[in-house]
Amino acid sequence: MRPNATNWLPTTDIAPDLILRHMQPSPAFTEALLYYTGAKSDPAAIAAHMGEYFPSVTSCTKAEFERDRCGYP
Repeated sequence: MRPNATNWLPTTDIAPDLILRHMQPSPAFTEALLYYTGAKSDPAAIAAHMGEYFPSVTSCTKAEFERDRCGYP
């Protein structure tokens, strides 16, 4: 299993629109969203396809992030 990646994106009190950029993945990276052929409206199926690479997003304060990564392991 890959180590957890942590990123901090400062924002305002109003939740921003989140834009994810997917670059052309290697054909060997079959978990990439580009290679998902199921229903685009089925988040559970997309999560199953991407496995451990499915992104997890949360909002928290800077203090919460510095204390315990917003509760992420």
